[in-house]
Amino acid sequence: MLGIAGGLIYYTSRDLALPEQAMDAAPAGTRALLRMDVPAVRRSIFYQKLVVEAGRDTGHRALVERCGFDPLDQLEDLIIFVAGDSAQLERTGVIGRGPFEHERVAECLRQAATESESTLERTEVEDLPAVKIGRGEGVMAFIGRRGMAWGQRETVVSVIRAVRNEAGRASEDELLSRLYTAIGRDREVVIVSHIPEPWIPALRQLAQAQGEEIARIAEPFMATRAIGLGARVSVGLAVGALFSMRDGEAAELLTRTLRDELETLTAQPIISMSPIGPALRRINVNQSGNDVNVAFDLQQDRVENLFALAERFGGPGAGAGRPPGAPPGAPPAPGPLVGPSGTFTPPLATPDEPAAPAAPTAAPAAP
Repeated sequence: MLGIAGGLIYYTSRDLALPEQAMDAAPAGTRALLRMDVPAVRRSIFYQKLVVEAGRDTGHRALVERCGFDPLDQLEDLIIFVAGDSAQLERTGVIGRGPFEHERVAECLRQAATESESTLERTEVEDLPAVKIGRGEGVMAFIGRRGMAWGQRETVVSVIRAVRNEAGRASEDELLSRLYTAIGRDREVVIVSHIPEPWIPALRQLAQAQGEEIARIAEPFMATRAIGLGARVSVGLAVGALFSMRDGEAAELLTRTLRDELETLTAQPIISMSPIGPALRRINVNQSGNDVNVAFDLQQDRVENLFALAERFGGPGAGAGRPPGAPPGAPPAPGPLVGPSGTFTPPLATPDEPAAPAAPTAAPAAP
């Protein structure tokens, strides 16, 4: 049934397509949004070190083994948004773009649902083909041949109406749209978010729990209205952060604090002579009106040196995710795949279908 449903998608939604801009695909009321260039992230050293070598891709590998293909190979852009009022972020949605083979994706989901004792059934959302996942209100709707939206039914409806321009879009939020435009150019990962005023006391309390020094450094950030982060990760690391502050005085205070902290750190010989020193010296902090811009750009060899240094101190890739007592080469147990409509845990491989071996950990390079 799902295979037939997938085959009908082209004929029922061929004239509908996701907008090119992520902010036009997310609905009005979006308070935070992440856009990711999936192929760029997957070929980065960060994905290899923090996900593959750390054993955090076991759920994904189990899904690939069961389905016979990698669904992520069909995903080009991933958008995750959170919507709600200024205090409560009530709705989370996922939007994907890529050359999806809907029949194979539907069959893959069916297998995963069956083996995890979940349910999957054909449905429609706003006259578009969709599948209902689990016993709740979670659905995945197909938007044309290259789009999908996943979340609670109400959330998916808001995406479809935004795509059709029948309802509001996240791009109508002037502040988030400005941050996205300023920070997102040529970036492979972009995050923009409001910082609701009701969150500030909790954030301040969290900082104070980390100690007096952390609380002192964090205090100037408490006047942030919204923030934009953008990163290029496929080669080296280029990061830009744009803080929209409450007023010019708050922006000046944050700029001065960041510059003072950087100067203090780089003046310490043990930091200055390590691979961290050159990275810190490449950070630029500038103020423009109520905005504070922080940016740096590291070449690939410097990023590799930082990972080598972290691994020497038991950092990324040091065996996270393996069962207690397991040998270094043992693959971690599959973890749950989490989405806005619920979770399911891919089953372990059966004895006659051995699990894929864990990726070897690269030998540390000299810093």
